[in-house]
Amino acid sequence: LLPTQASPSFGIANTLRTDGMDFSENIGFVTLSSRRSATYQHIRKAIETDLDDDCFEMVDGKRRGWKFYVPKLGPVSIKQEVKIGPVLEFLRSTTNNSLLGNGSASNPLKIVIMDR
Repeated sequence: LLPTQASPSFGIANTLRTDGMDFSENIGFVTLSSRRSATYQHIRKAIETDLDDDCFEMVDGKRRGWKFYVPKLGPVSIKQEVKIGPVLEFLRSTTNNSLLGNGSASNPLKIVIMDR
């Protein structure tokens, strides 16, 4: 399914190195009801329910643990996922990387995750 204008897109990339997005692999996308209010918690729930297990490395038959990663800042803890608030606003305030996108269907917001 392709995202629609009414469904903001969030591309999910799994980073192989944590010093930038040059070494990332696109593992899929999720859509959420609002690009302005979507939080890391909303995105985590969408990833866990919408992406197939084969998008992730498996360990003992389960998805390997992962964390969100913010370019230039580092990994996002589960506790921070609750506190940070809307992801688009947060990323706009912490990075000027135009490759992150704006959350539209034609320019999805790129969310980076990393293995734990």
